[in-house]
Amino acid sequence: VRKNYATLRNITGEAIRRSLLNFSKPAKKTSKEFHFAFFNPLAWERDAYVEVSFKSKDKRFSVVDAEGNAVAHQIIGKNKGIVTILCYFERVGPCSTVSLSVTPAAGKKDEPPVQWKITSRVLETPLYRIRIDTQGNLTSIHDKRLRRELLKKGSRANVIQTFHDTPQQWETWDIDANFENKKADLLRFKSMRVVEEGPLRVTLEVI
Repeated sequence: VRKNYATLRNITGEAIRRSLLNFSKPAKKTSKEFHFAFFNPLAWERDAYVEVSFKSKDKRFSVVDAEGNAVAHQIIGKNKGIVTILCYFERVGPCSTVSLSVTPAAGKKDEPPVQWKITSRVLETPLYRIRIDTQGNLTSIHDKRLRRELLKKGSRANVIQTFHDTPQQWETWDIDANFENKKADLLRFKSMRVVEEGPLRVTLEVI
């Protein structure tokens, strides 16, 4: 049986390899240029965030697609010589492939502009203006497109809560109607800091 499975794996693996050749062409490998191809398996157009990792000692990079157009990107990690970059593609066609090339950049001119404005209590993006209190909770979410506040006055968002689980029956999955009366004050705010800041995303860590 194992021999038969091994034969099937070889046959299907070869079929997959040949199929992939129809979606992308092999690129010449160099020590300073990295090539990637991404396949959209869905039957509809989509926008997508993808991560690529490669070995490099450079600090800045230029990312372009197969036509030479700049691709929005952000360095999100550097660990033991491995660089990880987050890229954003718009309107990837159904059942199609997009390719990109990553090369070292000499200066900041190839870096996409950062559209975030961050202070100790305000996080502003092209779409939202968010206010944060001293406990890491959101006190205001203003939608710039709708020109309106999304939070009810006096309420907070991003509030992490815990509750005592003492159901009357079906204890594995049942949630009683009065569960909110059994709040457990187990969590205490310790710290808050921005751990990622770039053109594609900002990450706020709350401990």
